[in-house]
Amino acid sequence: MVVPGVNRTDRLAAGGEVYDLRLYRPVGRSPAEIAFVLRLLREARPIPGIDAARPIRTVDGADRLQVPFGGVGRTAGLFEALERRPITKDPEDAALFGSALATLHRALDHLLRSRHRRPAFDEAP
Repeated sequence: MVVPGVNRTDRLAAGGEVYDLRLYRPVGRSPAEIAFVLRLLREARPIPGIDAARPIRTVDGADRLQVPFGGVGRTAGLFEALERRPITKDPEDAALFGSALATLHRALDHLLRSRHRRPAFDEAP
């Protein structure tokens, strides 16, 4: 287990490769919302200095799957594993974490805005 809690993440290894399996909480986010986030993570351009784990599709091309866990069906996603270390209580770590989240959110917002504008550019005058 890498991250406990409502969105549990486990590290998996197979054939010399390492992956992270995220089990999303059973309530609170719809499958459509999870699919949207997975698509954004896959399509967001890399940002120098900030890496985000990219989702991996299943062999049949699905973004996510349903798995039983603790007697409940949970939506799961498989991701490339990134090198990481635990965040400490050091103020520098807190600042770095906050900065990384803000930069990632700005990149995702930019992607969303460009997607909403694209049809207008594609329309004939």
